Amino acid sequence: MTLALWVGAVASLYIINRNLWALAAFPLIFAAGQVKLNVPRGRLGFYVCYPVQLAVLWGLARSL
Repeated sequence: MTLALWVGAVASLYIINRNLWALAAFPLIFAAGQVKLNVPRGRLGFYVCYPVQLAVLWGLARSL
């Protein structure tokens, strides 16, 4: 049932943009659920990563 809703929702994009390329994402979505990654999590990782991302976005916005 859930898969049918997903496919129906993505296929309905055809009405809006007249292509079905969004359906090409399904194999990647389902394959990503099968990959097991052991990602080490640091206690302070968010406090470093988030400001760096904001600084990069700010720098890109200033250069445009």
